[in-house]
Amino acid sequence: MSSLPSTIGTWSNLTIISVSNNSLTVLPDSIRNLTKLRLLNLSYNRLTTLPDFIGDLVNLEHLDFSDNQIGSIPVSFNNLVKWKLLIGDYDMLDQKITLPAKELVGSTFILTSPINALGELVLPDPSLAGEYTVDGNDITWNNLTKDTNSVSFSFDTSIQIAGQSRRFSGTAIQPLMHDLTAPPAPIVNQINGGAEVVINGNGEAKTVINIIVNKGTTKEKPYSCTTDADGNFSIIVDKLQENDSVSVSNTDLAGNISPTTDVIVPTSWSIMIDKNINLNLTNRTATSPIKIVPNNNMLPSDYEHLKIAVKVRSDNGFKLISANTNSKFVTYSV
Repeated sequence: MSSLPSTIGTWSNLTIISVSNNSLTVLPDSIRNLTKLRLLNLSYNRLTTLPDFIGDLVNLEHLDFSDNQIGSIPVSFNNLVKWKLLIGDYDMLDQKITLPAKELVGSTFILTSPINALGELVLPDPSLAGEYTVDGNDITWNNLTKDTNSVSFSFDTSIQIAGQSRRFSGTAIQPLMHDLTAPPAPIVNQINGGAEVVINGNGEAKTVINIIVNKGTTKEKPYSCTTDADGNFSIIVDKLQENDSVSVSNTDLAGNISPTTDVIVPTSWSIMIDKNINLNLTNRTATSPIKIVPNNNMLPSDYEHLKIAVKVRSDNGFKLISANTNSKFVTYSV
């Protein structure tokens, strides 16, 4: 059964309604006329809310709305002065549970879960009218990890409504929207040796960059910094020399850790700009020099590196003869 007849409110002497194990999604408004109703069993249906007119059923003693998807209790419940038994499970709707604030005398939510909340949630002053909302987003959870798919908390406490103490017991599920995707490995610009070395590059915006310096076989102290809104980062580390290495990773706000980018401080003859050069062998004879000509992607600052040397991927053992930055090339010979 998906609905109750709208005429049910004409049965004025009705004292019991038990419609468990159906597929009800709403209750007809005419139920408000059943002022003699003492028992209302709505368990195992598809209700997402209880109507405010429930408060008009002034003789209601027993209400069971367990195993639905109800996330709030109407303020009008304060009118139900004859309650003897209330059974209900409260599911999170938009990560919130709503209860009537008025007359919730000195009550607290005792939070129980495999994931522990830090402290208790104290309900508002009982003189306040309206509703009180427990928002799962406002709860500070302990031991919460990205592997947790949901957090359940139950409230099991005596709550005074309409001057009588009622025991609420139920479970609310907070769906957690987890980011489970790790950032890509950060881009790290070339690192040169020196007394104070700048390490910079790009990662995921507004996240943490983790840097470990390895000097030979010794791991130095870790460094960290935060990327800006564009993902750029820059940090100064202590002295680095040839063949030291730097490991850089990126941790996002959800705790996901990227693959590591490892960079080795090059020797003085190994400047890592091989993606930006062309090896020009045009008209080369057996004894003529080889001219390394930078392509159009090179920046003016890169020509300073050419004064030192260029890493050339070859087995021929090139030897530097000259570095002429005015004509923007360096010359090697075999």
